[in-house]
Amino acid sequence: TMFLAVGLFVGGCHEFEEVWGETKKVYIIEGKFWSHKSLPMVLLKPFGYSSSRTVLQMCCFWFFLSFSLLLHFLKYRGTKQVIEYEAAKAEFSAGKKLEEGDSAEDDEDVEDSPEVEC
Repeated sequence: TMFLAVGLFVGGCHEFEEVWGETKKVYIIEGKFWSHKSLPMVLLKPFGYSSSRTVLQMCCFWFFLSFSLLLHFLKYRGTKQVIEYEAAKAEFSAGKKLEEGDSAEDDEDVEDSPEVEC
């Protein structure tokens, strides 16, 4: 989904670029097969494919990809912290229940022991 978002963002920026004036072309791939306006490469167009790239498209691609990766990393780190917190909380709760269970078992041991009269 990230590459779809990147491709759509770059495509949208390129549309504005066509209206307001294009920047320099970085490269042009010649040939009907490689054209982003015909099959099979038209299928890759939503993911950012283009047979000719402009400076704006290149900058938008790398900026948005970097930004998306940063957001994914922050989300991963935040989720990892929440999972660790929940695991520690569950471990603490389990430890507390064990302590309560141990004391109950100790009381039973005392009750089961024979009474000695003095």
